Amino acid sequence: MTDTSKVAWRRGVVWGRGVLCATLAGFALAGLPKASSAQMQSDSVTVSLDDAIAMARRANPAFRRAENALDQNVAERRATLFNQILPRASVNLLNTSYRGNLSFNATDPFGDPIANPNAEWAYFSNTGQSLSLNWTIQGSSIFNVLRGQNLQEAGRSAALSSADRELTGGLQTQYFAALQELALLEVEESLAEGRGIDLVSANRRFELAQASQVDVLNAGVQVDQQSIAVTQARSRYEQALLTLRTTIGDPDAPPLRVALPELPVFDPSSIDADALISRALGANPRIAENAVQVDQAQLGLTRTGERWWPSINLNYILGRQSQAREVAAFVDLTHERTDLSSNFQISVSLPFLNNYFQDDLNAAQARIQLANARESAKESELEIERSVRSGLIDLKNQYASLQLAQRSADVAGQASEMARQEYQIGTRTFEQLQQTLEQESDALRSVIQAQFGFVNALLTLESAVGAPIGPGAN
Repeated sequence: MTDTSKVAWRRGVVWGRGVLCATLAGFALAGLPKASSAQMQSDSVTVSLDDAIAMARRANPAFRRAENALDQNVAERRATLFNQILPRASVNLLNTSYRGNLSFNATDPFGDPIANPNAEWAYFSNTGQSLSLNWTIQGSSIFNVLRGQNLQEAGRSAALSSADRELTGGLQTQYFAALQELALLEVEESLAEGRGIDLVSANRRFELAQASQVDVLNAGVQVDQQSIAVTQARSRYEQALLTLRTTIGDPDAPPLRVALPELPVFDPSSIDADALISRALGANPRIAENAVQVDQAQLGLTRTGERWWPSINLNYILGRQSQAREVAAFVDLTHERTDLSSNFQISVSLPFLNNYFQDDLNAAQARIQLANARESAKESELEIERSVRSGLIDLKNQYASLQLAQRSADVAGQASEMARQEYQIGTRTFEQLQQTLEQESDALRSVIQAQFGFVNALLTLESAVGAPIGPGAN
């Protein structure tokens, strides 16, 4: 075999490898966009962020526990009304007895007691029914009970608001994390298409003896490496979807997929920090919870003052009593007007004299609890202010980084397009082309990272404020 034949043979082998790699890459790359658009699951459903939040509110266990706590409000209020505010009623439907007495005493004709020579048993029976009403009042205890019940219900509502905000914030973060992985997957797929084009271009230039077989082999390696990057990006995306589905908490939900919307990116330079802090102090659920805790502590201190008020007890009994010898009145349910009786009583007592030192200790503990509740509320306000200011600084920095990343990506895209053209006409080497393409790849990934870095900073700031921020937010 001559040298010329050997060179031709080697070129044929490399050309065959190039065709094979290009064909395989073509089949693989042809399927990648379809996998992205269909989200790799034919039975999956696309959910928006609002859809995901609505699903989570119906199924998330932590949120459902907070919501279920509200169900006891009606029963608890009814119990408070009848047990601590209205007079307590009790009904005795039947109280009957049969008893006997052995008499050892008698009386003489003059009425003086003498020993009974014949001790005999005397038997009696009785039956009674009664209705009693009892009402105890001490100072403003009734109003304090109502106030305590209202605060208990307000605390559950505040806890539900906090749970909803926590669920919404966490779900938003996970949803946009899945969107970020989807965006990165599409970038990797786009880069994989470019690598396939580069392989075809290198193989064509090798056929024309304008490139070496090393260029073709290196292009094939780039295709393989980019395929690995696509596989890893798809795996991360599927993991993000799994995390999102777990947070939603519905075991019967079909496999989910997300769609890339227009990201909430805007210029935050006009946002005023003080106005945002003022809004946070009125909207953050933690503020509402702290306010309820302070009111509850204040009520606890107020109730310790009830000990200085006299306790008034009102009692009314309406009853029927039937009594007769032997068993005549045993289980006697007949009605006679003469059997009815009623009794009304009023008693006043000074209970603070009964347990003075323990009551004084309870008052001291209530004062300390109120002071601590106020300090906790102030601490929360300071932490919210710090979080808002820090979040706003981070949001502005992320927006500046995004602007720089987008400009870099535009320049890198233009450079890679020009580099491909120069490679095709032979004025740029394959290594130089790959270096330029790597810069473009890094720039595209940086844009994705910067975009979702801004979104994450926005979500963090909205969590601190407790309300949406930006254009169109109420």
